[in-house]
Amino acid sequence: MVASRTNKEERTKIYSYLTMIAIIMAMSGSFLSSYIIKAFPKNYYYYLFDIAIALSLFSIILLFFISEKPDKFNYKADFMPKKKKSAKNISKVAIAGLFGSLGLGIVLPLLPLYFKHIGANDYEISIIYDLSYMATSIALLLSNKLQHVFGYIKSILILRSIGSLPLFLIPLIHSIVIDAGIYILRTAFYQAALPIRQNVSMELYSPEERSRGSSITGIARRLPYGAATTIGSILFQIGMYFIAFFAASIISFLDPILYYLFFKEIDNKNKLILN
Repeated sequence: MVASRTNKEERTKIYSYLTMIAIIMAMSGSFLSSYIIKAFPKNYYYYLFDIAIALSLFSIILLFFISEKPDKFNYKADFMPKKKKSAKNISKVAIAGLFGSLGLGIVLPLLPLYFKHIGANDYEISIIYDLSYMATSIALLLSNKLQHVFGYIKSILILRSIGSLPLFLIPLIHSIVIDAGIYILRTAFYQAALPIRQNVSMELYSPEERSRGSSITGIARRLPYGAATTIGSILFQIGMYFIAFFAASIISFLDPILYYLFFKEIDNKNKLILN
């Protein structure tokens, strides 16, 4: 919907702002959860889930007040101009994203358990996530500037690499402060690539196939993420933390590498446009 109403020169900035708003609201929810955990230490889960349900229902109701005109597909995408020729690009984006989700799924859903393992309590874990939201909000402001300096694909490569590789350091350092710092910084860098990647994806798909492409690539990310969590939970249960984090680091690093190999020519094609 956003892609059809914007051009690629401004789209990364718009995606950054939209993502930042979402993160600020998530951060507000995280602050609220921190307060509830402190105020009701014995049964805070009940309050958290009740509030989450109420807010989710409210957000659904708000959708009924959004009105829009149907899209008219009468223009060309710059990177993929021919109609209904997006299958190859959709497949490439899906393959790259698959490895990213497969790697991150091994440890990220289980990270609170690891933080508890090295001595953090629920309140401290909540603060770590608060700080990661704050760092990500700041990093998102740099997305548009980075793509002008390095180009679309190189920016994704740099940001996602920094967001993936440091994961293997976490089990080597048994300090909640340092481990939390690594997690916060890698999260900020990893998420800062998202608006740029969304922008590129919308140009790689022909306009009438953008919804289908987003759906396919979304499935390619989410299914491996869930399967990887099962593997990660087994590794955590038997105490093989380093193996889990090392595998997560290397496998998720394949995402930016493959993305760069698949689409590196885009930067050269768009230097004239950006400058």
